[in-house]
Amino acid sequence: LNHSLASCSDVPRDLANAIDSLPIFFDCDVALKRRFAMSMKPRKYKMGEILVAKGELGKGMYFIMRGNVQIISDDGETIYAMLGPGNFFGEAIRTKGVSNPRTASVRAASDCFINALMQDTLENILAERPEVAERVRKEAAAQASMANDSLAQEGLGGEFAVNAVAELLRTIPLFKACDTGFLHKVALTASSKLVQKGDVVIKKGDVGNELFCVVRGTLEVVSEDMETVYARRSAGSFVGEIGVIFAMPRTFTVRAATACDLVVLNKVFFDEVVKEFPTIYAHIKSIAQERLDSTQSIQNSDDESLRAKLEPEMVRQNLLKVQLFEGVGNDFCDAVAAAVKPRVFASGDNIVVRDANVGALTFLIEGEAEELVEGDSESVVLGPGDVCGDVEVLKSLSGLSNVVSKSVVLAYQVDGAAFRALLADFPDVKNFLHAAAERVLERRGVLRK
Repeated sequence: LNHSLASCSDVPRDLANAIDSLPIFFDCDVALKRRFAMSMKPRKYKMGEILVAKGELGKGMYFIMRGNVQIISDDGETIYAMLGPGNFFGEAIRTKGVSNPRTASVRAASDCFINALMQDTLENILAERPEVAERVRKEAAAQASMANDSLAQEGLGGEFAVNAVAELLRTIPLFKACDTGFLHKVALTASSKLVQKGDVVIKKGDVGNELFCVVRGTLEVVSEDMETVYARRSAGSFVGEIGVIFAMPRTFTVRAATACDLVVLNKVFFDEVVKEFPTIYAHIKSIAQERLDSTQSIQNSDDESLRAKLEPEMVRQNLLKVQLFEGVGNDFCDAVAAAVKPRVFASGDNIVVRDANVGALTFLIEGEAEELVEGDSESVVLGPGDVCGDVEVLKSLSGLSNVVSKSVVLAYQVDGAAFRALLADFPDVKNFLHAAAERVLERRGVLRK
């Protein structure tokens, strides 16, 4: 059946498109969508105007047509989340006809055009369609629960609203090609989790039953003795997908390298959702299989080839091949070799994240990575001999671009602060590297006069 509201000539096209795209209306027929559309009241708000104040009794739900709104703290200083066209808020009011207090304040981040569906009207329509009412209230309960849980902790709020979780999932390679309906249903099952630096998130050998998406912070994939770091997962990355998809013991231990905000998907709920989307599940499973192959490759190399590459002379020889160090001399390479630590990145791992802190130089020894530049519209393939994060470390900058591993990547890393301290003993090398970094920044238009 065609459930598109675009066939109704008396409904404005932008409103029809918005309603058709909202997951909350996916199961509604055209007649019901039209009733919702014709019952909505248009409202305009100026930038900075408060749309909803925390603690007020909810009187409706609001659909963003144009502009952006912010979910903010009580004092207005902290922005928990930004919502734009296609999102809605105020859904937490619907609990069997009772108006509940708002759990957060909402402020216009720009001039906004909003369509409001008032509670009395909504309840009258839903009373005639109990099957739709059940879906609406289920979504409301899930979103309200996540909002309350996350708002209880300073700085976590809006990231865990259902719409925001769905958008977060879309940025993760595992879910990048998935449709909106699937992502929204998965997001409805998600919960939030805050972990502190050093906490073990996943333990090798445990049966996997959760998938973790990193909202903020960094996780480390480590050896059982916690001594070797195989890979890092930063904002937009995920861990735990292998155990969840294939119902097998965890293949690595994962700990928090920093305090982290995580979105958690439980296997029981995830399995129920993917039953409705067999094609999408096949796609997700194929990506997880690639990552499983990568982790097995890492484990197999740990005993022999990886250790061989960590022998001092092998490290020195590999660093001499690094393009950045051409002509800097053996003494400097020896000093760097003494400071490096091994890192193995699985396919799809973030090596550098744009606008995030870059704490180390990464020297690629084996495998390929892709640097996404100019707003991710252009890319450069990096391989053995290339370096990531050098300009950022030398100039104390946040990530200038996204660098993602295209295959299993063996790399050496040197802590940024340690590298800068090391350069103090090699002033000629320091001047040479800083001049090279400035040329890169000039080409990118980043260097400020």
